[in-house]
Amino acid sequence: IFRGETVTLTCRISGGNGPYQWIKDHVYSHGSAENYYTIKVDQSHRYRCYGFIDGRSTAWSDEVTLSVIERPKAVLTLQPDGQIFSGQEVTFTCEIRGHADTEWMYNWNKDGVQISSYTENRKYSFTAVESLSAKYTCSGRRRSDSQTSETSNTVTLTVSEKPKPELTPSREGAVLKGNSVTLSCTLKLQSAGWKFYWIKPTQSTETETETDYYNISSVRVSDGGQYRCRAGRGNPVYYTHYSDAFWVNVTESPKAVVTIMPDKHVFRGETVTLRCEIQGGGDTEWTY
Repeated sequence: IFRGETVTLTCRISGGNGPYQWIKDHVYSHGSAENYYTIKVDQSHRYRCYGFIDGRSTAWSDEVTLSVIERPKAVLTLQPDGQIFSGQEVTFTCEIRGHADTEWMYNWNKDGVQISSYTENRKYSFTAVESLSAKYTCSGRRRSDSQTSETSNTVTLTVSEKPKPELTPSREGAVLKGNSVTLSCTLKLQSAGWKFYWIKPTQSTETETETDYYNISSVRVSDGGQYRCRAGRGNPVYYTHYSDAFWVNVTESPKAVVTIMPDKHVFRGETVTLRCEIQGGGDTEWTY
């Protein structure tokens, strides 16, 4: 019996009547005209009763022990923990610690309003949207006697807009064949726990990385094209939006040509000028 519960003891005597006498812990407690005794229990005690038949007292009844324990408190948890985004699957779990799950039915409240009456399921799952941001609590009701637990702690669910990463390159302009390029997939939030996925139209599947960057060490012409990225975490995986597309333009490496002025046949002491020209490229685009 939970502390604070109200309990009624009944003294039944075949052929007998009142007044009824009540014994608590082997000490006389009180008499009553009624054959019942209602008490609000605060600690464990042992009770007996007796009455009268034709003016003579009966024997004492068998002893009844009221064992009092603290009313259990429900504990509410939310998975996944951390920041929650729109479209993500979330699960609340209501636990009556120290008691078997099968002993209880579970009740759910959102912002103090009941959203699910007592059910067998101690888990409450749904797809998060921003309108479901609220404070949630739960409680339990014992199957055997309909006694209730204390209400759980409050868990606040805050649902954020589904994120969209930004895809940026390590260098601007066309990438020369054979050079390297690094694409970065930037999330404006903590990146811990996220994996990153990269795709371009010619790929049938995404490339997965543990880091938020994707490096192509020796670019080929076939590596050119539109790239997009997204991030994902959890099991099952929750994905962000795809980034905007970024075009990687790969060109053949131009050839450098050296010329000598005035001529390659010169006399000792003569001044010559060497000129390095990148064919197909402007002079201001290069360092030499």
